[in-house]
Amino acid sequence: MSDVLDLDFMKAFVESEAEGSFSKAARRLGRSQSVVSERIAAAEGVLGYPLFHRGRTLRITERGRELLPRAKLVLEHYGHFARDAESLAHTETGTLHMGVDLGLTPAMIATHLEAFAQAFPRVDLQIETLTSFDTAWFFRHSGMSMALVFKDSTTAQFEETQIATIPMVLVAAKTHPVAQSAPDGIVSLETLREHRQIVITARDPDAPPPLIVSSRFWSINSGTHALSLAARGLGWAVLSRRVLAANPAWAKAVTVLDSVLPLPKERLVLESSLEKVNPTFFAWWRHALLKWGKTWRPADPQPASQGP
Repeated sequence: MSDVLDLDFMKAFVESEAEGSFSKAARRLGRSQSVVSERIAAAEGVLGYPLFHRGRTLRITERGRELLPRAKLVLEHYGHFARDAESLAHTETGTLHMGVDLGLTPAMIATHLEAFAQAFPRVDLQIETLTSFDTAWFFRHSGMSMALVFKDSTTAQFEETQIATIPMVLVAAKTHPVAQSAPDGIVSLETLREHRQIVITARDPDAPPPLIVSSRFWSINSGTHALSLAARGLGWAVLSRRVLAANPAWAKAVTVLDSVLPLPKERLVLESSLEKVNPTFFAWWRHALLKWGKTWRPADPQPASQGP
């Protein structure tokens, strides 16, 4: 009986009832009419009762109507099984452990995470929030294999892909002596050396050293906190325009100054540890971010007017 009441029979049975014709059901299934009608007849012979009334039109019998929802349910479950089985052959599994810069707001990264979830539904994701100063430590001491971070140096300890660039600027509070000494907006190197510098430093002792000009400096490992200290007049700092754009209240309290000091551009890069990274995951993120980086720019705040 099991050889007759198989999936091919159920498909022929369901389609014949839906179309009201063996010939139309056969066309839907890509079979000949004789194959469909013979399958139905063979099943009726095994069951011992008819499934259809034959005549000028094909009408399902009472017993056939009782079997119909069961046949549809079996076909539905089979469809789910087939799709799941096929997906296992084409979908990556496992875990991606990646870093995301603290300077990237949820709005900047959420769209990419949603797209990644759709592209790799069976992959787990572990995210570290960090800065570029932290990536070396995480690459060495954890399973993290890639990181999207902002960098203000060109030193590459790992494989990296540049996504975008952002200008760096020198800032000081409007009432700070550094700002007051530059009525034309240009600060001398001597003036910078005379006043406290707010320096952004790394937690990783092996990270590249920051740019330090003054002999007096405070160090902190956050651009946002460095801006808050500069806004309070506690020193001058070199920051990314991105930090000012993300903190408009503090940005209004500082003046953006010109200087002979050579300022690098901050770079948004995708760093990866080649011995750890899954090439499929890396290729997906690289493609998505390069496309995004062509149009994304942080909103540049207007330079604050100088104080009296």
